[in-house]
Amino acid sequence: MIYIEPNTGYVIKAEKKLQMNIFIKNNQNFQQLENISNILLPIMFINESIELNHTVINQLHNILIQNPYIATIILLIMITSFILIIGFIILLYFYQTNRNPPVYTRYINDEDNNNNNQEYVQTNSTSVENIQSKQEEEKEEEEEEEEEEGEEEEGEQQRQREEERIIIANNQQNPVV
Repeated sequence: MIYIEPNTGYVIKAEKKLQMNIFIKNNQNFQQLENISNILLPIMFINESIELNHTVINQLHNILIQNPYIATIILLIMITSFILIIGFIILLYFYQTNRNPPVYTRYINDEDNNNNNQEYVQTNSTSVENIQSKQEEEKEEEEEEEEEEGEEEEGEQQRQREEERIIIANNQQNPVV
């Protein structure tokens, strides 16, 4: 009899039993066998068996059954968490878009300015705020650039004046004859 682990085919337990018998028959020719009925008499019995110890069986159980089960549970938890996070992000997106109702602003095209054609464009209040803040940032950058250009021009003028003074001083020290 063999006990095999079904997933891997490892032999966990094996037994071999052997019995040798002799058939004794009533025989009138032999005086010792005259009074004996026909019988099957066992003369030898052999029993061999092998079995894995409990530590090896527990290790096989952990490797083959318990670890894949735990990995499956962890995978299911990760997939569920991912789906919940995506759902939460979508929920936040819809909450934010519904929280800021659309604002209608006038859009005036330069070409249509003469005709006084005005179209209304739907924008979010956050985008209007963003546009205003960007315009303010652009104005600040332009002012900073103008200040830098003004400082550069003043520096250039001062260098030219300095060069003129040096030339005049050299001419006074070394007059041309």
